[in-house]
This record gives sequence, C-alpha cells and structure tokens, in this order.
Amino acid sequence: MARVGQKHDGTAAMRLLCVGLLSLCLTGCSVLMALSGNPPRDYAVLKEGSPRELVIEKFGAPTSSNTESGRITDRYEIEEGNTTNPARAGLNFYVDLATFGIWELIATPIELFQGSPASYVVMYGSAGRLVSVTPAPPPELMGATSPEPTKPQPVASAATGSPGAILPDIAVSDVDQVPT
Repeated sequence: MARVGQKHDGTAAMRLLCVGLLSLCLTGCSVLMALSGNPPRDYAVLKEGSPRELVIEKFGAPTSSNTESGRITDRYEIEEGNTTNPARAGLNFYVDLATFGIWELIATPIELFQGSPASYVVMYGSAGRLVSVTPAPPPELMGATSPEPTKPQPVASAATGSPGAILPDIAVSDVDQVPT
C-alpha cells in the first residue's frame, strides 16, 4: 500500500489491463471461424456418367477448363476438411468463457489450419458426361520436374541370402521356438 507522499507504481495494473484488452480483442475469433467453414460437398456426383452441369452445381465453377478434341477437362481447387461445425464453435465459446478469453491464443491457430487444399481433374466425354476423376498435384508443382528414378536395390531374403545384401546375424533363441 502506498504511503502518503509516495508515488504509486501502476505497471502491474497496466499489464493486467493490456492482457485483458488483448483477450477481449481475440475473443470470438475461433467461434466465428468454426461457424464459417465450407459447406460439405456431395462427392457422390463424381461418378462416371454424371452430367457436367450437375458437377458444376455441386462443386461450383471449375478453377480452369480446357476443351480438346471435343472432350472437356475441368480442374477444381477445393479445401477439404473445413466444414461448418457448430459443436466445435460451441466448445470454443464455453472454453473461452471459462478461461476469460485466453483459450483464443490456442484455438485461433487451430481453426486457421483446419482443412487442407485438394485438386481434382475431371474429364468429360463429347456428350458432356463425366468419364474420369483424378487427384491432381497442386498448381505450384505442375512445372516442377520429378526426380530421377532410383535404381531398384536388391532385397535381402533370409531363405536365399541374395548376393550383395547384408543380412543381420540371426540367432535362434527360446523365444523363436514354438512349443510342441
């Protein structure tokens, strides 16, 4: 307690005020992020024979599209695994309340990294019906060259003892014995 004539040092109070304001600013971010995910996609439409219009209706416009020899190739860049989740939002809300907003320091980065990017190439025949769907590499890897294939290495076999292979010394123990 400060005596008469002494200056009161308010640094502890200022620190507490700053932490409180920071937690108030962060409060609710993870809740809103959990509620603003992508709607779930209907992957059942990605089957052979589905019309292109139906795929576009369910997945949205393709990122890119090519037409070659009457065949259409669409590329979709989507985010998988980040669907709207009210249960996760509710959990974040109640833990926020219990920790006076400190939970946001953990939950907000977790919510930021929900989901992963995925690419699909969808090919349609001349009638506009789906022919094939294949996962595609991300666009940043499209121009990259693949590494040289490595020469297959011989696999050691205890039965044949293939040449050039190094086999560990094998000792028979009572653990290896099957009781009769």
